[in-house]
Amino acid sequence: MMSAELVSAGRSTIIIPTVYRDDYVQALRALTRRHRPTPLVAMLTAAQKFSHLAFSPYPSILNELQRRNWFREPDEARIIP
Repeated sequence: MMSAELVSAGRSTIIIPTVYRDDYVQALRALTRRHRPTPLVAMLTAAQKFSHLAFSPYPSILNELQRRNWFREPDEARIIP
């Protein structure tokens, strides 16, 4: 839903890498349970920085995503800019 809204507004999409999953869920909880938007805005801002990647050629982008730990579980990896 978020990507559809961003694209319809002419913005780039935001990808939530696996390594950010726990942060994303916690930020959503803060918004829905405590009416605190700041954690979600901060988390999405950080994720957007990682989403600005040229997705071609495929082998080079795959290497970059793996280097940044996008596919690792949060307890296995740290976020690498």
